[in-house]
Amino acid sequence: MISGYKCGMKSHNNTADGDRLPQIAQSAKLLKQAELARELGIAENTVRYWKDCPRIFIGKSSTGKARRVRYDLEEVRAWLKKERSC
Repeated sequence: MISGYKCGMKSHNNTADGDRLPQIAQSAKLLKQAELARELGIAENTVRYWKDCPRIFIGKSSTGKARRVRYDLEEVRAWLKKERSC
């Protein structure tokens, strides 16, 4: 699981693609924000405001910051299930 989330203590370990290339390549399907929202049947803005949601950053800008965010549907579902149980 990408997220290092613990109930009551929110933290996450999102990484750039250089750190996780083998895992990204093995991922069944990485979704864009709009695709994730459609799959979950929620508004895209809801996903935008999830700060602790597990995500993968792909690519880097000229300043070295990650540019594109992608989501693994199964990891997000597991995160939501854990969030609801807290």
